[in-house]
Amino acid sequence: MRIALFGGSFDPIHCGHLTAARRMIERCGMDRIVLIPAALPPHKRGRQIASVADRRAMIDLAIGSDPDILVSDIEILREGPSYTIDTIENLLAAYPCTDSLYLAMGSDAFVELDTWRDWERIPALVSILVLKRPSVETPGNLVDDRVERYLRDVLGYGAPEQGGAQPEVWHHRVWLPVRVAAIDAMHVSSSDIRQRIRNGESIRDLVPPAVERYIAEKGLYRP
Repeated sequence: MRIALFGGSFDPIHCGHLTAARRMIERCGMDRIVLIPAALPPHKRGRQIASVADRRAMIDLAIGSDPDILVSDIEILREGPSYTIDTIENLLAAYPCTDSLYLAMGSDAFVELDTWRDWERIPALVSILVLKRPSVETPGNLVDDRVERYLRDVLGYGAPEQGGAQPEVWHHRVWLPVRVAAIDAMHVSSSDIRQRIRNGESIRDLVPPAVERYIAEKGLYRP
């Protein structure tokens, strides 16, 4: 079974997250998506985020009974900051050796991989699945070029396999392959949603209706 580990603060989870998860199944050959909410993201220290309980509740509301999208509390239950390398090692030990784990991330996160704790061990342990939105990250676009340059110049990956199929597969002489896939997730971020709420603007269609109701009922993200 191919399992994509999809982490983040999910503050809040939104329709872009859900579309990305579904596209990984439909277009990238993943069998399951595991959402991993971070209890204390190391790169977001100093920014107040919604409580773990609220973020976890919104995830449950968003995915409903979808059997292909699961949630892991591994980082919520861990004391201290949530480091990706620790999560990967723990999950590799927990899943059967017949399962293949992939670390899924967006382009912005991927090109900062070398700033993460023990980052060299990540591509040594799991394949990485980089998600790009084709309507923004088209050939010749700055972000798209940045991903390619990062793969070649920083990580030392060779040219991707050709053939026109997605995802592209980049190979390394030592590390596991990196897959780069274009997906059509909407252009929305959790920070955009929080700002819209602070401004008194609607977030309809940006988050699932149940999540929108939860945010309103709990008064989350209001100034």
